Amino acid sequence: MTLLTDSRLVRKAVRGWLRLPHDLPKSMFYARVYEGGLGIPELCVHMRLAKRDRLNRLLERAAGGTDPVLDWMVTHSHTVELEKKRYQNVKFEGSAVTNMTQVKDCRSRQLHGTVDGRGLSNHAAVPSIHSWVSDGTRILSGRMFIGAVQVRCNSLFTRGRAARGRPSRNSRCSMCKDFESLAHILQICARTWSPRNERHDTLVKEVATILQRKKFEVELEPRIPTRAGIQKPDIVAWIPGDSAVVIDATVAADHSDLAAVHLLKVKHYDTSEIREWVCAKAQCDESGVFFSAVAFNWRGALAKPSAKDLKGFGFTLSDLRWLTVTVLKKGFETYLFSRKVCVK
Repeated sequence: MTLLTDSRLVRKAVRGWLRLPHDLPKSMFYARVYEGGLGIPELCVHMRLAKRDRLNRLLERAAGGTDPVLDWMVTHSHTVELEKKRYQNVKFEGSAVTNMTQVKDCRSRQLHGTVDGRGLSNHAAVPSIHSWVSDGTRILSGRMFIGAVQVRCNSLFTRGRAARGRPSRNSRCSMCKDFESLAHILQICARTWSPRNERHDTLVKEVATILQRKKFEVELEPRIPTRAGIQKPDIVAWIPGDSAVVIDATVAADHSDLAAVHLLKVKHYDTSEIREWVCAKAQCDESGVFFSAVAFNWRGALAKPSAKDLKGFGFTLSDLRWLTVTVLKKGFETYLFSRKVCVK
């Protein structure tokens, strides 16, 4: 059995376990977890590089001159000569490679250049929160883990996906008549407005719960009068007499610039009127009032400024990872809701 066959068998097994479609990009399996892939070792390249490195160590040891028997064996062995010719020039995608880092970089570029992988380019901004994919986490049931991976990979069935390569097949949403993609279902479809709101509200409640564990007092969606009307940020949290923070949460499109989305949320609520209201509520100076956001996209990526701010408020890596999983889990539940409504 060849290494190439082994790699195919691994992909086949993973497809079966995670219920992934056959047209999923190969790079999705092999790209790094924090860049949107599944992080599976690519045996057909990894093993050749490992054998080449082992052979080089053998040759270096023989060249050291401390073991004449080994030196003679390496010099006269026909097998060693064949192995040198076979593994000294390892190629991947038509180019010579010297280590797995080059291979992973190539797979990431390939992934982010595909239709299913383009929306994963934001994941590397906060890499550590995606470890749930590969660390054997128990924060999700088996079914929800599969669903979260399917949402992350953009691999769930939609009319738009089913119509790839089939121009005559209907690719339109039965409700909106727009192209039915997973992004359409999870972000804009009229059919899923209720579970989408629930996804947002669940994210806000999880953030509020963590803040309360950090000894903040929390008020959800306070009504703050301003010249522009009543403003209702998702969260106002404070430590009495010390400091306060205004946080708004959002789940954006997967092609969005999440840092820009974070900044827009901050600018929207960072006004003198809201600052004065929060100062009165928290009994603190204006210099102690901060404005932030929790900006995810629907595929589980978090804006880097959001992660930095949340860590400053005491959030741990486990907290941020849980928020990521929450977004993906609620996204999967939203998808299941849309399928049930379609059946009815």
